[in-house]
Amino acid sequence: MEPANLLKIESLRESWTDKDHVMLHACFQLLSDFVEKEMSQFPYIDWNVSANPMNAVEKKLQFKPDSTTENVSADTRNIKAEIEELYAWWQKRKDNKIMNRSSSFNEDHLIYKEDNEMLKRLIDLRQYLWT
Repeated sequence: MEPANLLKIESLRESWTDKDHVMLHACFQLLSDFVEKEMSQFPYIDWNVSANPMNAVEKKLQFKPDSTTENVSADTRNIKAEIEELYAWWQKRKDNKIMNRSSSFNEDHLIYKEDNEMLKRLIDLRQYLWT
């Protein structure tokens, strides 16, 4: 078991990074760790997370053999869809060339604005990221 007080942020290089960017990467690393390591432990739902991160969003909700559709509420389905959407966005975002390139002030502002919106959406899911 890994220590709870350490977070390996896979999308950051070992060089200096401003804290506003560390916050973005840390929060989405927590989401990635949740999706890749914990979602499969939920009762009733087979979250069907693939080894290929981009496939997670293509998968459909599946129920485990010993459950029925009555076990899962519409809210749970919506939460799962939101988690998958944010996870897929982050997989594209962290690998995108915009992470490591110079851009204009206006481009940076638009990127920053989108990052903030996604962070806000992730914060709204905070209470569901447990197993």
